[in-house]
Amino acid sequence: MCSIGRRYPPIIDKELFDIVQDVLQGKARPPMKLGYKGIDYIFRGLIRCGTCGCTITPETHKTTNGNKHTYLRCFHLKGGCKQGLVKEEVILNQLEHEIFSNIKVPEEALKEIKTGIKAYVAKESDNVKIAKKNLAIQLTTLKTREEVLDNKFLDGDFSKEKYESMSAKIKKEQAEVQEAFDKQEVPDSETAKTMIDIVEIAASAGNLMRGSCPIRKRVLLGLILTNQDSPKLNGVSLCYSLKKPFDKLLLSKGCKTWLGWLGSNQRHTD
Repeated sequence: MCSIGRRYPPIIDKELFDIVQDVLQGKARPPMKLGYKGIDYIFRGLIRCGTCGCTITPETHKTTNGNKHTYLRCFHLKGGCKQGLVKEEVILNQLEHEIFSNIKVPEEALKEIKTGIKAYVAKESDNVKIAKKNLAIQLTTLKTREEVLDNKFLDGDFSKEKYESMSAKIKKEQAEVQEAFDKQEVPDSETAKTMIDIVEIAASAGNLMRGSCPIRKRVLLGLILTNQDSPKLNGVSLCYSLKKPFDKLLLSKGCKTWLGWLGSNQRHTD
């Protein structure tokens, strides 16, 4: 089988791109409306019960002194679940302690990261263009081989069985190379901008979480908490994992780690 060169997958997938636009201030696209009976809930639809797997539902309770508190409830629809009510602020305090209070990125470091992103995207753009060119050459070569094979078969140089076997092999290689070619996406200025947006969100996630309205807090949590394995409420704690690349950015110790994410995000298959 021929070598099909490097495959550079999209640096930013569409889902991540779309949510980033929701989180950043000043974007044209407004955040989704999440109110329920006139109330905006931060965790509505985001977490599940760690015992029974049911969706945890937020609800507002009024105390005897008139104060209102939001609680997270499992309605035990599957039976046998003993998960109790948990104050929303308990989970918010947990996330503040474990994630948001640990994010500190000096302005100079942020500038360095932005410069690194622009250089990385420019280099990736050149690499992808070279990869596409090499794959196009391979497609042309395979097309020529196919035409030569057809002519030799018509001249009686091959039996039908041998011709069909050789033709099938060439077509398989063509399909593989064409697939690799179609996957090449050249990073552009919009890609660099989105990557910078992501880094800025990570750098300012703490302030965004503390100062935003409930809707924006929910969108931010939806952006950084993985939805492949929904966060789960176990007792009075939330078990969660972070979505890529925020698993690297939010837990890193400095800008060198953030810049290292740029390089590790590139993978290739020979």
